[in-house]
Amino acid sequence: MTDYFALLDEPRRPWLEPDELKQKYHRLALAAHPDTQAESTPSDAFAELRKGYRTLSDPTQRLLHLLTLEGHAPATNAQAAPDDLSDLFLNVGLLNQQIDLVARKLAEATSSLGKSMLTRELLEVQTRVKDLQ
Repeated sequence: MTDYFALLDEPRRPWLEPDELKQKYHRLALAAHPDTQAESTPSDAFAELRKGYRTLSDPTQRLLHLLTLEGHAPATNAQAAPDDLSDLFLNVGLLNQQIDLVARKLAEATSSLGKSMLTRELLEVQTRVKDLQ
C-alpha cells in the first residue's frame, strides 16, 4: 500500500493544512505529469499522486488511510461514526491548528506590544476551547 502522506511529503496526522497540501500536490504533479516526461506513455507515478491527493484532501478518506497505515484499519462491518462525533473530531482538529498558529505568532513576537496585539486572538482561542469542552 502506498503511503500518500510520504508521497505528498505530509506528516501522518488526521488534520492537514488544505492550502499547503494543494501547493505540494501542484508542485509534484508538475514534475510527474506525463506531458513533461520523455516517454509518450502515461505516468503511473502521476496517477498515484492524483489518487494520493484525492485521498488526503477528503478528511474521511485521509483518516481511513492513516488508520490503515498504522495497522488499525476499521472492520468492514463497522458502523459509521455518528455525525456529531465526526463534527467534534473535525472541530478539534481545526481548533488545534488555530492554537498552533496563535502559539507560533506569540513565540515570534519580540516586543510587549507585539504580544499584547495577540490578546484578542488568545481570548478567541480560549473561548473556543471552553465551548468545545
